Amino acid sequence: MADPASEVTLEITIRTQDAERMVRFYLEVLGGKPYGEVWLDERPKDGKKVDNLPGHPIRHRHYWAISLGGGIVKLLHDAAPLDPAYPQYPQANRYGIAEHVLHTPDAKPIFAKTEAYGGGIEVSFRPFPPSVNRPGGYGYIKDPDGNRIEIIEGHQYSAPSEEFKQGRAWKSRESMFG
Repeated sequence: MADPASEVTLEITIRTQDAERMVRFYLEVLGGKPYGEVWLDERPKDGKKVDNLPGHPIRHRHYWAISLGGGIVKLLHDAAPLDPAYPQYPQANRYGIAEHVLHTPDAKPIFAKTEAYGGGIEVSFRPFPPSVNRPGGYGYIKDPDGNRIEIIEGHQYSAPSEEFKQGRAWKSRESMFG
């Protein structure tokens, strides 16, 4: 397994309706190992404005990252069902692979070269928001065919929870979204 803190690694993100089933499949069937997990959206409380990731609708999203075959598979679950309510983010409204993700120690050269090679910048590089609670940052580019690629400088994961290590994505939906 490559070290995302010091090497370039490739990830795929798979949006799932059934996180429990997908986590078990990637751990038990494919032999993956829990790598980390992260909440991407801070839940607003008592009128508090939150600073969440631009480029995605706020849905209380959670990733379970699994190391597999030298890369990382991120299983993404959205608390809100996917629907066409966010036409400005068409890739965010379907299940399956949502985007490719590239971890790198230095993202700036990638953003500098993207347009020169016929790609585009969807979300300029920026530091992680406070809800991610990690150093580094991220942004989104598109390759010349329009495929979305998230570029992460550093990494964004916390250590995997005991539930995740045991093949469970969470104890109950109430504990997740209570």
